[in-house]
Amino acid sequence: MNLPMNRDNKLLIKGFSLLAILLLLPVIRIFSQPLDLHPDNPHYLRYKAKPVLLITSAEHYGSVLNKDFNSVTYLTTMQSEGMNYTRIFTGSYVEIPGSFGISNNTLAPSVGNFLAPWNRVDEIQNEPWADDPQKAMRLLKTHDPGKLNWANWAETASEASLEWQKEIAATIVETEKGLPKKHMIAQNFVNFKHSLEEVDPYVSILNFHYAWPEAVWMNYAWNRPINFDESGFAGSSDTTYLRQAWQFMLAGGAIFNSLDYSFFVGSVL
Repeated sequence: MNLPMNRDNKLLIKGFSLLAILLLLPVIRIFSQPLDLHPDNPHYLRYKAKPVLLITSAEHYGSVLNKDFNSVTYLTTMQSEGMNYTRIFTGSYVEIPGSFGISNNTLAPSVGNFLAPWNRVDEIQNEPWADDPQKAMRLLKTHDPGKLNWANWAETASEASLEWQKEIAATIVETEKGLPKKHMIAQNFVNFKHSLEEVDPYVSILNFHYAWPEAVWMNYAWNRPINFDESGFAGSSDTTYLRQAWQFMLAGGAIFNSLDYSFFVGSVL
């Protein structure tokens, strides 16, 4: 890369270097054991031959693509608080300031601060169940429908979206078939709760946004870990997150991510 070494280009190279490291981790660590299903109880995960629960309060997924975000401070803080998991987008999806009414959105870099390893094209899909929602089941009226009218239904993805996701899962499996260690695939199925009618055999982890504890036992027979994948719009107070985490994990959940808006560019941790 022959670029003049001004400040912006140095930051750009730094960002691409970090992204390259992240993308190369599966190769660098090819002889170490990635996460896998626990052989004695596939509802949970195992790491280095020991059972593990993944718990985090992650930022809004822009730590790699937003060059102003301090990833070192963020990861150090997460580790010091006992978190062992985070979520990242690598540039396949990005938001603009003000999207979804989010202030200080790390997934919405300021102009000139978006890093991606490829050219921008139309967005393909972000949250399959939300981009083209199909009503799955009516939820109990345990809230004020005037304030949370989006929370009245559990919604699933369309048939076309589900077929697309199957194609992507098959591509991942085909790409990794020659590797000595394989990585698990997670699929984002639905918000809140729903008894899934079908699960792709290539999919190892079942993701639910804003998961109710019932999502665990309603899908227990699939013998896969259930992931509480995001929670920010259901309230972001410590009390809300603690209640959600305890309820979900004690119900048999394997992974919890609350979505912590207190991590953002310029925040003092």
